[in-house]
Amino acid sequence: MNTKSYIYFVRIQKIAKLYFDLLMVSFRSNLNQKTGRLLLLTGSFFILLTIPLKINAKSSDEFILQLSCKLDTLKQNQPDSIKLKINQECISLFSKILALPESFDNPYKELPNIGKVLSDDGKVKIYTWGFPLQDKSFAFAGFIQKKEKKKVITTPLKIRETPYVPMQNKNIPPTNWYGALYYKVVKIKQRKEEYYLALGWSGNDASTDFKVIEPIFFDRNGRVSYFGKPLFETGNKKFSRIVLEYTSEGKVTLNMNDTNTMIIFDHLIPIEPMYQGIKAYYGPDFTYDAYRIEKKGGWRFEENIDARNK
Repeated sequence: MNTKSYIYFVRIQKIAKLYFDLLMVSFRSNLNQKTGRLLLLTGSFFILLTIPLKINAKSSDEFILQLSCKLDTLKQNQPDSIKLKINQECISLFSKILALPESFDNPYKELPNIGKVLSDDGKVKIYTWGFPLQDKSFAFAGFIQKKEKKKVITTPLKIRETPYVPMQNKNIPPTNWYGALYYKVVKIKQRKEEYYLALGWSGNDASTDFKVIEPIFFDRNGRVSYFGKPLFETGNKKFSRIVLEYTSEGKVTLNMNDTNTMIIFDHLIPIEPMYQGIKAYYGPDFTYDAYRIEKKGGWRFEENIDARNK
C-alpha cells in the first residue's frame, strides 16, 4: 500500500471508530431504536470502505511476488516452450499490477529482472524485459505508461510472432513490436510537434545484436500510437528510426549528450572490406557519429565527430 492509500485507510479507521463510539453512547443513553440503527448502518458502511484497500494491497503484493518468482525461472535452463508459456503468465500478472492507480509511482524494487526507465519530464515510464532462448535469440515483453492529468494510461507492447530487426523506413504499431530493452527515454519538443525518443538494445540472434534510436508517439488519450517517423536525415535520405546492427561479440555505445540535443554512437564498419553488408562482421572502429537536433525539426547526421565534452 502506498503512502496515500495508507493515510486514507487510517482516516477511515478513525471515522469508523468515532461512529462506533457514538453507537455505544446511543445504547447507554437509551436513544430511540431508529437512531441506533442509523448509527450502526453508517459505521458498518465506513468499515466496509476499508476492505477494498486491504484486498488491493494484498493482491498487489501477491501479484508482485508471483511475478518475481516467474521472472526468475526465465533465467533457468528450460525448454523454450515452457519459458514462453511462463512469459505469457508474467505479462498477464504485470498487466494486473499496472492497472492499479499507484503503479506509475511504484519503483518495483522487488522486480529487478524488469527494466524500468522514466522519461526526463517524469511523464512516461517504460518497462521491458527479455530472456535468451536455446538458439541464442531473445524473447521480449514490455509496457509503456503515460501519466495524464487525472489518470495513467498503459499500453502493452505486443510481438505478433517472434522478435525481429525493425526496418528503418517504417512506422510500427505497438501491436507489432520488434522487442528491445530500452534504457533511456527523453521528451523532444520541436515547433508544434512533441514525441519521446527512446534508446534501446536487442539481442537479435547468435550472430548479431542491435541498438535502436526510436521515436515514440502518443495519441490524445495517452496511448502509444506508433513507433517511428522520418525524422533522421542522412544525406538525401530520411529514416523513421536508426538501427545499429553489429556482431553479437562486440559492444557498441549509443547515448545522448547532457542537453539531449545530440545522439552519439560508435561508427560501425566490417572487419574486412569483403564482409561489407554482412552485419555479423560489423563492429566499432573507435570513431563516433551523431545525429544533431535541428531547429526546423528532425535530426541531422554528422560523421566522425569529436565525442569529448559533447
